Amino acid sequence: METIDASVPALTGRIDHDRIAAVGHSLGSHTVSVLLGARLSDRNEAARDVDMRDPRVKVGVLLAGLGRGEDLDGPMGSRYPALRLDFSTLTTKTLVVSGDADVNPHLTTRGADWHADAFSDAPGADSLLTLAGAKHGLGGIAGYDAKETDDEDPDRLGVTQRMVWAYLWSALNPGNPAWQDAILALENEATEFGKVDSN
Repeated sequence: METIDASVPALTGRIDHDRIAAVGHSLGSHTVSVLLGARLSDRNEAARDVDMRDPRVKVGVLLAGLGRGEDLDGPMGSRYPALRLDFSTLTTKTLVVSGDADVNPHLTTRGADWHADAFSDAPGADSLLTLAGAKHGLGGIAGYDAKETDDEDPDRLGVTQRMVWAYLWSALNPGNPAWQDAILALENEATEFGKVDSN
């Protein structure tokens, strides 16, 4: 961080090293989960149970993230045992975002709720945003017209962006009401887009 701060003139002195967040979508959520404290759970993995948490990361967001490793029972599960995660050690403050239509049989036979496992298993996961009708792209995270985009909905993408931003803003600025305001707005004005559950 210090090297980046010093080598990019536009950033020098503008990075707050005490307020760092990590956000990942899909496979990127695997990396973020590990940075937040989750551990690999496959018994054949050399890095099983290794703590790779980065204490500089104060808050995280998992977008359409991988679920419990024990339920990674699709064809990809046997090919990539390093994707198997245990969230019981993830204690960093975390928002989990999932789509209720995000079904990935190549990863799991469980269905869309698999992507919300971190919310129920991770002690640090305090909020779950479930997006109604959302597939893996959550409205267009990967970009419009991208081959992998299975869900192009500008309104859903806008809700995803606004809710994630509000969560991060409040998490990194204690006492700021952005997250609670966003939850109220979703409940009062946009229930068709989804809901928030809190631990």
